[in-house]
Amino acid sequence: MFGTSRSRDANHHPEAVRYVDMWAFPKMHPTNIDLLQRLKSADDRQFGTNMDVCGVVSDRDPATGDWEKNHLVGIRSDVWNSPEQRRLVLKTFKTTGERIRWIGTLEEITTREVHNSIGSRRAVLTFAAILPGCEFLINVQQNHRTFRIPAIFTFCFYDEAEDRVWYIDLKRKWVSIGADFVIESGGRRIGLIDGKLIGFGYNAYIRVSEPTLAANGRFMDLLTLFATSVGYHRAIRRSIKRRVRAIRSGKPIEHVVEDEEFWLLKNPRRRAA
Repeated sequence: MFGTSRSRDANHHPEAVRYVDMWAFPKMHPTNIDLLQRLKSADDRQFGTNMDVCGVVSDRDPATGDWEKNHLVGIRSDVWNSPEQRRLVLKTFKTTGERIRWIGTLEEITTREVHNSIGSRRAVLTFAAILPGCEFLINVQQNHRTFRIPAIFTFCFYDEAEDRVWYIDLKRKWVSIGADFVIESGGRRIGLIDGKLIGFGYNAYIRVSEPTLAANGRFMDLLTLFATSVGYHRAIRRSIKRRVRAIRSGKPIEHVVEDEEFWLLKNPRRRAA
């Protein structure tokens, strides 16, 4: 399952490495039943009755090089499988012994996808990431570049401990066997999402070499959430194109915006005097 870890010079900071293993058929995965029972019995309202476990995430110990499978990925299957409400909602949970706790959520923002895609004349994806204890919603946006077909996603990440804002580019490689993304900040390469894509079953190594960000758990959780979504991007683009075609033709649109998405779009100053 795992490749040989890269050797690092003792004078260099160790890179942070994670492995994301998304399943092509969650309901048919042999471990899903046991994991579902554990999650649905856990004292965590983040995992609802409409969710399925769809993958696992492993951390590599920088000192020993050993791997620990310590995260679960859940998908809201009710909205993903709905033709009218199709919307991707993924959540990650950390498992330590018998305890399971929520780590983060990535939610597709379908309304912004539609208006951005109409203006760009190309299906562009939009996500919102929510991390526990983080005061800020993180928008992960695909950007349209006229002469660049491979996707580029950007977001800004505020490191509260360092009081610094990082501007991050996730640039999909022009040529790769799977879906690989180069992670850049300030024009400098700081990491890589090295993936293999087969249907919805997306497996990827996440490597971050920038010392401050490699040691930042929230940043690694954010990249993990993005990596869990990559196997669904093609299906999301199909949904966006269908919605845009309906709007442009003046036909009744089969697009029901979910209440939870409207909640994310609310004006935080709406009650200001």
